Amino acid sequence: MARRRRRPLVLSRPAQVRAASSPTAHRLLGALERLGPASVRELAEQVGMAPASLYYHVRRLVEVGVVRAAGERATDRRPETLYELAGGGEVELRGGGSRRVAEEVARAGRGMLRLAARLYAEAAGERQPDRPRGRRRNVLVQAQGRLSPAALAEVNRRLEDLAAYVAEQDDPERDGMSCLTLALSPVRRAR
Repeated sequence: MARRRRRPLVLSRPAQVRAASSPTAHRLLGALERLGPASVRELAEQVGMAPASLYYHVRRLVEVGVVRAAGERATDRRPETLYELAGGGEVELRGGGSRRVAEEVARAGRGMLRLAARLYAEAAGERQPDRPRGRRRNVLVQAQGRLSPAALAEVNRRLEDLAAYVAEQDDPERDGMSCLTLALSPVRRAR
């Protein structure tokens, strides 16, 4: 059954985009999209980092309204704060609007691509366990085409469906994580 898509939180202020542009912030936002309300400890487990290294990023995301406190949970020691995406579902970066927002969105895109490149390189360097013939663990694809507006809209829809499918298939019982990074952008021809 297809997951009903919620309206994304569109980051429209430069400070919001800037706070969300680091690779660590990308990973935190992705974990919150998958988990829903979560503590810093749970987020740290999801992204494979120490909780202490995440507090700065969580505070920044809260300050600019991308993430909000969603309550507290009692623990053996002291209550822990739960955080969630302010939009409730997913975060979307758009390059429209002011020039500053467009510059910050471009910066965020570069950060996402750097993270994807680092994760891809790490996975490519790992010893890969035996797997059925024909199954690839790492996939890198590039395609170019001159698309009509209708075809471009269809490609966008399919990419969103693919990203949603990956999120739906998340299995917390499995070790390891697969990362899908998609970038669709116009390319200007050299004259």
